[in-house]
Amino acid sequence: MILACTARHIAVPYVQTGPNKLTVPPQPPLGGSRLIAFFHHGRGRSDDQSRNEMQEQLMTLVLSLAVLAGILFVVAALAVLLAGLRLRPGSCFAYAILLAMAVYALIIEGAFALGRPEATLIGEALVICGCGWGLARSHTGLTPFRAAFRAFRQSYTRYLVWLFLASLAYLAVQAVFVPPASQDGLCYNLPRIFMMQQENTLFPAHYNDIRQRIFPIGFDILHYANLRFHSDYGLSAWCYLSYLCIIVVSYSLSLRISRRPDVAFVASLLAASAKLFVLQAVSVKNDIPLAAMALAFFLATYELLYEGCGRKRFQWYFLLLTAVYGVSVKTYFVFFIAAFVVCFGWPLWRIWRSDAPDKNPLPGPARAGLVAAALLCALFLAGFAWRTAQDFGSPLGPRETVAAHGNPDGLAGAAYNAFRYGLQLVDIPGEGWRQMAVRFHDAVLGDRAGLGGHMSFAAEFRNPILPLEDFSGFGTPVFLLALAATIGALFHHYDFAFRSALVTLTTFGLMSWFWGWMPWNLRFFSMVLVTTLPALALFLRDLGRWAAALRTVAVISMLGLLYAALGNAHHACIAPDPLTLWGKVEEFPWWVRQSLDRAEHYERQTGVDFHRLGQYGFSGLGLLVAGRNAVVFPHFVMLDKLRWEVAPAQTETPAGLAAGAVVPCQTLQQAADERDLLTVIGQSACLDGKTPFMTSPGLGQTHFYSRDKGLVAASFPRFGSERGAALFACDNVEMPQGVRETSWRWLLGPQAAIAFDLVDRRQMRVFLRLSSPFPSQEVQVSVNGHAMDVLFFAKAGDVVEATLPFTTVAGRNILEFDFKTWQGPSGIHGGRPVAALLQDFVLTPRTGTVNLSAEKLLKTSLPGIEPHADAP
Repeated sequence: MILACTARHIAVPYVQTGPNKLTVPPQPPLGGSRLIAFFHHGRGRSDDQSRNEMQEQLMTLVLSLAVLAGILFVVAALAVLLAGLRLRPGSCFAYAILLAMAVYALIIEGAFALGRPEATLIGEALVICGCGWGLARSHTGLTPFRAAFRAFRQSYTRYLVWLFLASLAYLAVQAVFVPPASQDGLCYNLPRIFMMQQENTLFPAHYNDIRQRIFPIGFDILHYANLRFHSDYGLSAWCYLSYLCIIVVSYSLSLRISRRPDVAFVASLLAASAKLFVLQAVSVKNDIPLAAMALAFFLATYELLYEGCGRKRFQWYFLLLTAVYGVSVKTYFVFFIAAFVVCFGWPLWRIWRSDAPDKNPLPGPARAGLVAAALLCALFLAGFAWRTAQDFGSPLGPRETVAAHGNPDGLAGAAYNAFRYGLQLVDIPGEGWRQMAVRFHDAVLGDRAGLGGHMSFAAEFRNPILPLEDFSGFGTPVFLLALAATIGALFHHYDFAFRSALVTLTTFGLMSWFWGWMPWNLRFFSMVLVTTLPALALFLRDLGRWAAALRTVAVISMLGLLYAALGNAHHACIAPDPLTLWGKVEEFPWWVRQSLDRAEHYERQTGVDFHRLGQYGFSGLGLLVAGRNAVVFPHFVMLDKLRWEVAPAQTETPAGLAAGAVVPCQTLQQAADERDLLTVIGQSACLDGKTPFMTSPGLGQTHFYSRDKGLVAASFPRFGSERGAALFACDNVEMPQGVRETSWRWLLGPQAAIAFDLVDRRQMRVFLRLSSPFPSQEVQVSVNGHAMDVLFFAKAGDVVEATLPFTTVAGRNILEFDFKTWQGPSGIHGGRPVAALLQDFVLTPRTGTVNLSAEKLLKTSLPGIEPHADAP
């Protein structure tokens, strides 16, 4: 199956170097370690070229795996060392994950603060050596952890336990190998690290999105460990470790509260099946680490209240460090801290004041190290806030930006927002529930429907069938059980569950009050959901009186986990919207195809043919001009030989490339002639007189300019054959969809075009097969401005074939399609102006052969579309 997924064609570009002389430009390996290159670039190339490229690709992968191995070793070593304090194995593992996260963040932030990012290698080496030295002196070993794992395996039905573990292994493989796909991750979480690296500072002057500059850096900075090698492997590792932390703490804490292993297992399975947790486990977003920290807070608090009370206990210092580090990950962690202090502050203060003798004190050097780490975290957090206030007027960023995300309507707005978030958290996939929820929302709020939010609930609320990170909740069963357990805990005599339920409600209320409603804010409530765990443990314990009821919860949770893991819209086994118009299914499993051909994955995200672009071998200095929400990360990782400067694409000002400024017209025009590569995402009136050598199709085009005027205009998307890619350029012709045997492309209205170059004048003919989703559609086909024929479609779905003769000119020829009808912005195809489906396209000479500018092609078809036997 993996080999089948690699059967993709890679375009080979040709560059005109003189009269009638064509050469293949040098083809260094693409950034981002594209493994599929092994199967393609070796063909037709020298053994040395293939060997060198393979070595570089393998080295990138090996470096990424080495980084991951170091992280896992540190986590394992810390867990073993914590076991020496007589902590339970589950607690040791959870605490070790979060401690390793904080330590790595401090190392990288410290190196950047000194202006020496490369020094992180020294810091990591010292940490690994220190952990190795600690292991050598430890007498604990792995015996407690093996016993704990054996008890976990035996806690419930064998088949369900092994299916659970297999699901976790499946997600672990994805976390290592799949490329990032989160919209926010590709726009600002990951690109900001490259910007910091290129300027050797935590405060880069060149950026295109204010979020790249003002959001806390505590978690995003961890991705530097891989991105310093321009590798996109393993970027989800920390999110996956946070997911494991949630599962382990859920089991450990539920076991202590319920005193029943079967209840503890079902509680951990229920937490693992929360849909958004599964999606975030293979993401790069920084919400799931906060959920892990909040749950670890509860675990440490339980241990202090019920299992020890000395001032020198490890848990006190862990709470201090986690509180500070959590705020440096995301500012809204202060809501949880505030709610926690209100609800648990008094009992913890009583424990602290008791000054009871400590049976298992934390050694002095360890206490000093944890306090120093907490102080360093606080120092970096304060420094980042101070610098942000200096540059933008407030510690959270520009005041207008903060206001644009906040709740403008006070207490009333908070109540309305809580109501909206509650409707979202019900989380029933599909259009039916969406319409029902919208009608209920409008009926309840009436003319107050706009209070508290910045967007229309009716227009923006959605929950697709395939789980999508930006719009998914935690699953209906998880939400309903958590809600019932929280309400029940308010009337339960168990003090810890009661206080935990108060933390849940207080945090939810604070978050609803602070933010204006936006549909993608649901991920912020990951931190809220985990606070329901103590109440859930009690609820499941009471439910466990009926074995069938507990088994039902376990089975539903397992099905929810499989649904989220296998159906993840970003990394599914079957591609999103897998059924084409003809009922065919995309290659399976789709995420393996993503992993093997990362350039194609990023092509889907940006519309840029990185296969084709990377083969030009650009190096030196590049300028990337992009607006907010532009997907810029692939340009950094796929074109890693360039040193990128970044600027926002907004109204031109004379401010140059200063912080937050845009590129003035004069600078932009000079860059098109002087930079090795100028990339403009979107339109720029400054460059109307310049001709890009490559342009992506459709809406939101990306234009590429270079000082090397010998570049041949490249096609996009690539036409599937090595020769075809250099011969055609497209406008409003989308990427191929469907499987190879039934590939098709959308043509966009009002006009689409296919351009090709010929070295001399020729008599040609083109064979076309088109269909249209619109009745009474008319398509005017023209060549070089001369009308050839009008294709008429009587009914929606009609297929029309035509063979049209024409005479070309020497040089550029343009085949144009003008449409009578196309979809409006509110249509079902994502608002794109789709007009017709191009099913086949064959260009042939009427007599003799045609000498295209690559001097090789006799017959060309669109990628994945084989010429039919009856084609002319």
